[in-house]
Amino acid sequence: MSVKTLEKNDHFLRKVNQTGNSLSIGLPKDIALRMNLQKGDDLQLTLNEETDEITIKKVVNMDMHPNLLKSMDRVMIKYSDMFENLKNR
Repeated sequence: MSVKTLEKNDHFLRKVNQTGNSLSIGLPKDIALRMNLQKGDDLQLTLNEETDEITIKKVVNMDMHPNLLKSMDRVMIKYSDMFENLKNR
């Protein structure tokens, strides 16, 4: 199955739905294909409180202890500016 070439800053509008006691959105097929998402995959959602933006990343399950993952998340958040600068070099 071919994957549409996603352009930088492509926008997809979605409605928020009610699923039980939770709210949900559907991911566009093009994005799911591009990210190689499968039913049952884990996604990490991060809220940027300054911009009200949500980032979604596929989580690779490495069978790590949950406390280790939480610690790693704290480090990534604390040093996010530094990591961003390194990425942009």
